[in-house]
Amino acid sequence: MSSQLTETIPSNVQTAILEEAVYLNPDVVRIRLRPKSGNGRFIYSAGQYLALHILESQFRCYSMVHDYEPDKPLELHVRLYPGGLFSEWIRQRANSKLLSSNIPVELRLSGPYGQCIWKSPCLPGATTVMLATGTGIAPIWALLEQALPTRSGHVILYWGGQVPQDLYLSGPLRGLEKAFPHFHFVSVMRDPIPGWTGRVGTVEQCAASDHPELRQSRVYACGSPSMVQAAAALLIKNCGLDEDHFHADPFEHPVSSQKAPSEDPTLNLFVRTPQGREEKVHARTGISLMTALSESGHTQGICGGRAACGNCRVKLRNHRALLLVEQTKSERRLLASFEDALPEHRLSCQIALTRELDELRVEISTPSL
Repeated sequence: MSSQLTETIPSNVQTAILEEAVYLNPDVVRIRLRPKSGNGRFIYSAGQYLALHILESQFRCYSMVHDYEPDKPLELHVRLYPGGLFSEWIRQRANSKLLSSNIPVELRLSGPYGQCIWKSPCLPGATTVMLATGTGIAPIWALLEQALPTRSGHVILYWGGQVPQDLYLSGPLRGLEKAFPHFHFVSVMRDPIPGWTGRVGTVEQCAASDHPELRQSRVYACGSPSMVQAAAALLIKNCGLDEDHFHADPFEHPVSSQKAPSEDPTLNLFVRTPQGREEKVHARTGISLMTALSESGHTQGICGGRAACGNCRVKLRNHRALLLVEQTKSERRLLASFEDALPEHRLSCQIALTRELDELRVEISTPSL
């Protein structure tokens, strides 16, 4: 194992035992993990997610399905993709005897990540709207477990899919409706389907139609990044939703960037590692600082550069910081959640490298989530 690959693995990695892998529908598997004894508990808030580290430089992100309880296994819902690295690994173990053998199946995980956690309503009795597509229902379910027993205001969930079997938790959600009269579940199909009597369209369109006034509401959106982006734009513009009251962690698996032609402009970065070493990194312009640090083996952006994990946090160490663009609200909110937050901290995924940033000095910040 090279030292470069070792450094890209977050410092908060734990080892867990895979206890269960069961199909919920033909495309989704429920897995249950239990952190190994001696590693400490994996403590998180409902709505957060973790990263499963499959190989040295490969990982996948999944949200916890249930609110945190000590000594309970972690439950994740994994959508299977044809030929997917982790999908094929899970297929071999789902509903098989591999998990009943005497040899434990181990996985490495890191986290928790994300800030899509329950916030108090803006006003007593204000409506809370929840949007989900596919396995985005996982963090929504955890939030419902946390909020419904004590929440008095109306909570409405819109969950969408392509075919009815995509909505694999419809039965339990109807059960929540009966247990909590202030909760309502709306099932949505993207396109008309013969025999379907529920709503048709996108979850954000249905929500906007039912709730044209959302000025005093909070919205939680979990699912595909395209849905999250469309929902934010539509509900903020058309329904008066406050941008700060839209909660989402639209993480994506990072893709490997292609090498740039040798004639592309380059600049020098001076990187101080958590071990105190200072290294010179050659980076090309036009990419993010996170990409440059990832390509050189110094960090790894768990959320794919969407300011949702904080794993790419760095400390800026010279005057070049004054040339950077202003922080976005999502970046400020995430950085403020760190106990050791400093004014010099930035998310490297939000910094675009330009010629003016030549000789920028940065310090890798060890995750403190």
